[in-house]
Amino acid sequence: MGVPRERAACRLRQIKATVPIGSASDVELFAAEQKARNFKDTTVSRASTVDGDHGRIETRDITVIHDIDWLQRSHQWPGLKSVVMVQSTREAGGRIVWHTERFLG
Repeated sequence: MGVPRERAACRLRQIKATVPIGSASDVELFAAEQKARNFKDTTVSRASTVDGDHGRIETRDITVIHDIDWLQRSHQWPGLKSVVMVQSTREAGGRIVWHTERFLG
């Protein structure tokens, strides 16, 4: 059982709105590198959700990267414990749209 959605949302900070410009690219680079290595040698938690309503299907794949020592040493953000990636796929009207967001936890 995970953290209730409302509580989890309060603890996350969307990267674009909360970190300095150069720092955001470091987080995105870190997350992309981990994904490219299929999260080898790191601790992650994963979950997926599928919602369908109003003629659309939306799938969300959530990955929480727990091993963030390099990132924390570089930026020393108070309370930083994880990087969260949410990859969404929305299918509607024969069209598929992919979107990735990253958050600090």
